[in-house]
Amino acid sequence: MTHLFALLTEAAAGSEAGVAAAELALQYGIYAAIIVIGLVVLWILHRRSKLPSHVELQSRLHALASDIEALASACGSSEMGTYAFFKKISKLLYQTDSLVYVSTLLSDKERDGDIGNIAIALENARDAISPYKFRSKTQDEPGGLYEAYEKVNGATVTMQKIIDRDRIMVEEKKSKRKK
Repeated sequence: MTHLFALLTEAAAGSEAGVAAAELALQYGIYAAIIVIGLVVLWILHRRSKLPSHVELQSRLHALASDIEALASACGSSEMGTYAFFKKISKLLYQTDSLVYVSTLLSDKERDGDIGNIAIALENARDAISPYKFRSKTQDEPGGLYEAYEKVNGATVTMQKIIDRDRIMVEEKKSKRKK
């Protein structure tokens, strides 16, 4: 009988150890899940805050230039109402502000004055567009939009020069490695 009692106490102690081990495994599983979720969130934040490449910036500049040109050519037509014009001007200002911010950060990161000049040209374009939002200019006078288009076009040309410069630098590095 004592032998049976000893077996029962050992089984009870073993089940308590098993429960403790299961609780410990569950805690480690939860910690692992928290770490994985944290890593995924950090990866998403990194992807969202990553600065664009020179080619991506150039394509965004082209898109802005074409949007400005389309709006400037549509000015004065009876098809565009005041609300649609205001909405498009707001979108252009948002695009321009975004590009100013990105090009300024890129200029600071790369310590490149040419990209800084692009940011200045974009600020000038924003200054040419903003009177339309605040109604000091109407859609019947598209001169400011054409001025903004010229500024953005100049920024696009500068960006193309930067891309060409980068391509030459990469080719020089490759030729030095081969020697």
